[in-house]
Amino acid sequence: MISEKTREKMRQAKLGKKHSKITLKKMSIAHMGNKSNTGRKLPAVQRANISKALKGKKNSLGYKHTREWKKQNSLRMKGEKHFAWKGDEVSYSGMHHWLKNNYGSPNKCENLDCTFTNPKRFEYANLSGEYKRDQEDYIQLCCSCHRKMDNGSIKIRICKINNY
Repeated sequence: MISEKTREKMRQAKLGKKHSKITLKKMSIAHMGNKSNTGRKLPAVQRANISKALKGKKNSLGYKHTREWKKQNSLRMKGEKHFAWKGDEVSYSGMHHWLKNNYGSPNKCENLDCTFTNPKRFEYANLSGEYKRDQEDYIQLCCSCHRKMDNGSIKIRICKINNY
């Protein structure tokens, strides 16, 4: 803890000195996205005023964030071009996230012997046991059929014609 005497000396030493433009820019970037001092969200009127003030301004790199720039930037960071891409070394949840992004949410049970008439949830199930980025290695099942398939209590009968 700093004593009051030391604090006053530090204040006196900084009096009359100004930050350089580079330092001010770094401080501005460091505080971007921070909430107000109270930790609460800014009122809508204040956010609107800030938005108006920033219209047409450039970011720290000198770019205007136009719709075209945002679209181009988002395309640049997808799939194999993304810095965190792991290829076939992906985790279980990462593979299911990839499946959902590329093929949509599962919406039917492909088990021909499914006894449930109106299941509430569906999942992608892996056929080979290897987590490959191959659509043919996954089928859509209701939760009940998926659990039974994983336990080995039933053999899944599927029809892969017009699957997706």
